[in-house]
Amino acid sequence: MTQQAVRAADGHTSGRRWRPVVSGVLAERAGRRALEVAGLVRQVVAGDPEYAGGLEGTAGAAVLFGQLDRIHPDQGWDVAAHECVKLSVREIEETANTEPGLFNGLGGLAFTAWSLSRGGTRYAGLLAGLDDRVTRGAVRLAEEFTAKPYDRPIVEYDVISGLSGITGYLLLRKDEPAVAEALPKILEALVAFCGIGPGGPNWFVSPETLGPAMLSDIFPAGMYNLGLAHGIPGPLALLALAYDAGQRVDGQLEAIERVAHWLVDQRCDDEWGPGWSIGAEREPTPRHAAHNAWCYGSAGVARALWLAGRATGDDRLRAEALETMDGIYRRPSNVRGIDNSPGLCHGVGGLLQLTSLFAAETATAGDVAVPAEVTAAGAFEAEAAGQVERLLELFDPELRTGYYALETEGARNESVGLLDGAAGAALALLAATTAVDPVWDRLLLMA
Repeated sequence: MTQQAVRAADGHTSGRRWRPVVSGVLAERAGRRALEVAGLVRQVVAGDPEYAGGLEGTAGAAVLFGQLDRIHPDQGWDVAAHECVKLSVREIEETANTEPGLFNGLGGLAFTAWSLSRGGTRYAGLLAGLDDRVTRGAVRLAEEFTAKPYDRPIVEYDVISGLSGITGYLLLRKDEPAVAEALPKILEALVAFCGIGPGGPNWFVSPETLGPAMLSDIFPAGMYNLGLAHGIPGPLALLALAYDAGQRVDGQLEAIERVAHWLVDQRCDDEWGPGWSIGAEREPTPRHAAHNAWCYGSAGVARALWLAGRATGDDRLRAEALETMDGIYRRPSNVRGIDNSPGLCHGVGGLLQLTSLFAAETATAGDVAVPAEVTAAGAFEAEAAGQVERLLELFDPELRTGYYALETEGARNESVGLLDGAAGAALALLAATTAVDPVWDRLLLMA
């Protein structure tokens, strides 16, 4: 076994046999660019010891450095990752942060330590302490959901800050006794949240709970959030991933089926194919599809439907997912709405990682009825190659990190982070072009 293969099998894999979808000269260019970006990120973090922690800061940089250590061992990336972990721990301590969330709390640092632990041989003390606090925080939230499984604030159940994202991490730690004891309670709470109450689906967010924010301006009467990052596709993806991992409670399969088919009913198609809005109201109203990103729109919904179809054995859901991806690929750049942003959240990086996943999994999808364009040989690989090219084009050598995060209003913000920043773009390039399992995609409930 090669040194690279040893690192790929060091206990951090998800059970996938990962394969690159892009090869040859383009893969070599992408690999060099990812290394260049990582070097820039390392310089930025080293030059600013007060740089923000968390997955949008030093913890996100550490995830990138850890992935590079598995791909290019003995080049010092593990040292760079360790320095970032120390900075992240210091910030958690200084801010007295007790939130269990992935991108705003302890969950992200816990994931980072796990991803760097080489099968539990490092960071054992840090992991034990973080796991205890994250698990207790998740159980507290679950108890609140069990007591009132409807009209919950988005930040309590979403992937970014809430129970869906936190539980995605805990699934990776399911063999730890305290986590194993807590998971059924948490899953039962999410199953209850995915139920139907007297007022309809429990995941409706009333205007009072939605609060004064951008979404309340768009949906003054309340909303069903349809984005994977912040909406009901997050709990759907989590319950499906848990089911595949053997973590099952009463009503879980029915909850997956209920939410998935409800989500299909929310389609708002255009001339290129299925689409989904940011959200839906209780009374059906004309809607326009959101951009085609992981966070909101077709790409994230497609992944949630695919995972639901895989868990339930429902090929109709998997076909729906692939038809949705086909529509994304056929939309022009100005309609797709993500091609000028490099990040994982609402940019090319996220679509590239989803494309890489679909490329790997459709090869063994069985007799799923899918559009001819999708089943054509090399369709996903060809799309991935185009997305890699676009990420290379978006690199700007004048920027400190090489990549920017494109804000909702169009402003460009430099960040080393995983979700919207340079680390995420580099990780997507590495996943598409190397055979080392990109375990970081669990943070986004992609796999």
